[in-house]
Amino acid sequence: MVGRPIIRWVEKISPDPFQLCTEEEKASILADNPGLYGYYCEGAPAHLINNVNVLRKLGNGQPLRAMHSIEFSDPIVAAAVAAAYRLAKPGDIIDVPVRPEFIHCIVNDECAATVDADLFTSKDGNVLPFQTCSGDKDFKIHGVMAAKKGLVKVTFNVHSHHIALGFALTDYKFQGGNYKRIIVNPFSDLLPHNSLEATHVGFTRVQTALNMKGSTSSWRS
Repeated sequence: MVGRPIIRWVEKISPDPFQLCTEEEKASILADNPGLYGYYCEGAPAHLINNVNVLRKLGNGQPLRAMHSIEFSDPIVAAAVAAAYRLAKPGDIIDVPVRPEFIHCIVNDECAATVDADLFTSKDGNVLPFQTCSGDKDFKIHGVMAAKKGLVKVTFNVHSHHIALGFALTDYKFQGGNYKRIIVNPFSDLLPHNSLEATHVGFTRVQTALNMKGSTSSWRS
């Protein structure tokens, strides 16, 4: 994948945390909680975050080869997103007002061998559609603005698609796995709840090469 724009939308959340928020407050909360967004990036690796069909090798944590295409039920929204995508540069984020109906992904050969041919949605290869899942994902909202609005003590339900971008994995997903190469950045500001135990999981999952990120001052502290 050479660089691509990223399409982003706010997932369905219940109860609605933004009901009593201004647009500025909503933007601040979303900036502190990127997990409230759904993402699509053409050609990017992905993985399943729910059990879709375990018998067909489509279980939670299963890697998917790449995101292939995105589908909106509203043709006006689809046309607007397509126009914005053509004008966007690699790495640009395109915010869309509604969630896509389907994200189509290329699955690996092991999965494809167990799936009926009429379920594939593209002649390009092993492409399957993934819809918004009915299962719920509990989510805790963090950040200064969330605390001011009294949201940090509430457990929210996030309804997402069955898949997530696979650029990186959490230590929870790493457990029990073995990977040829791993890049670990234990000092990232995006990981406010990181711990020594979580970092140790990353250190011990590698087979060939481990690349550690962080400044000299960070390591000394």
